[in-house]
Amino acid sequence: MEKDKKALIVVLALIIITFIAYPWTSLERYLFTWNEFPGKDTEKVLKFLSDELGVKWAKDAGIKKSGDGNFINITDSKNFLTFKKEREIVILNISDKIYKYYIVEENKQLMVYEANFMKYGIQPYEFSKEKNFLKLITPIFTHGDEWHIIGNMLFLLVFGIFLATFIGWKKFLIVYFLGGIFGNVAWLLYPIIDPNSSSSYAVGASGAVFAVMAALAVAKPENAADYIDKSKILKVLTSIPVFGLYLFIRSAITPGILGFLGIFIFFLYLVIADALTGGNTAHAAHLGGLIMGTILGYIFRVRAENFELKEEKNKKAYNEIMPVHDYTKDSKF
Repeated sequence: MEKDKKALIVVLALIIITFIAYPWTSLERYLFTWNEFPGKDTEKVLKFLSDELGVKWAKDAGIKKSGDGNFINITDSKNFLTFKKEREIVILNISDKIYKYYIVEENKQLMVYEANFMKYGIQPYEFSKEKNFLKLITPIFTHGDEWHIIGNMLFLLVFGIFLATFIGWKKFLIVYFLGGIFGNVAWLLYPIIDPNSSSSYAVGASGAVFAVMAALAVAKPENAADYIDKSKILKVLTSIPVFGLYLFIRSAITPGILGFLGIFIFFLYLVIADALTGGNTAHAAHLGGLIMGTILGYIFRVRAENFELKEEKNKKAYNEIMPVHDYTKDSKF
C-alpha cells in the first residue's frame, strides 16, 4: 500500500537523522577536576586553553581562586579570563566570549566535562536568560547515551509507523514535533514544582515518542485490527514481541480510553522505577508529550469521525436524489 510506504519512509528518515545527529549533539569529554585547579590539574587546564581556545597567554599569567571556591581568575597585565562555578555548570568567560561546561560530583570531587548536550539540550535557568527558542526543537535530536537513543528510536519505529499509517505522515510529523516541543515547554515549567530542576538539562526524543504513543491510543481507527491484517508492514511488526512492545501495541489499538490508560500506566511505571533507583530522568517532558499527543489524537479522531459522518450523509442524500435503478429486473434476457 502506498500509505504504508510513505509512513515507513518518513519514520525511518526521522530515525536515521536522529542517529546521524547523535555523535555531534551528545559528545562529551572530561576536562579537569575543579578541586584540583589551581594545583594538580593546572597544566591540564592551561593546555586546554592554549590548544582548544587559543589562549596562549594563560601559561604565563597569574591564577587565583576565590575564598568561596566559586571563581578562578587567570590574569596578566593585558588579559583576563574567569571560571565561574554556578549550580551544576562551569562558565568560562574570556573577554566577550562565554563557554559552558558541566559538573559531575564523584567521590566529593567536582569533575568538569565538555558536553555538546549543553549546546543542544534545554535548561530552564539558561532558557529564561537566553530565550533561545531553537532549543525547543534541538533536544529532540539529542540523547544522553547509546541506550537512550536506541530505546527511543525502537519505540518510534513501532508506534511511529502505526500512527503514520493510520493518520497520514503529515499529521504524524505534527504530533511528533508538537509533542517534543510541548514536552520541552513542560520541562521549562517544572521548576515551579521542583526549583532544583532549573539547572538540569533535558535531552531526548522521549516527549515526542510519548506523544506518538498517546495519539495512537486515542486516534486509532475502530477497524485497526482489520487494517493491520491488510498491511504487510504492520502485520510483520505485530509478530515481533520485542521488549514487550507487542503488548503496548495491543493496548494502543484497543478502544481509545483503554489504549490511553495503557500508555499512562507505562508512564507511571517509568516514573516509579526511576524514583526507586534514584534516576534523574526528565519525566515532566514525557508528561508534556503525553498530554499533547492525547489532545492531537482526539482532534484527529474527531475530525476523521466528522469526515466519515459527512461522507455518509452526502452518500445518503445522493442516493435519495439519484436512486440506483436495478435494470436486471426489467431485462427480458
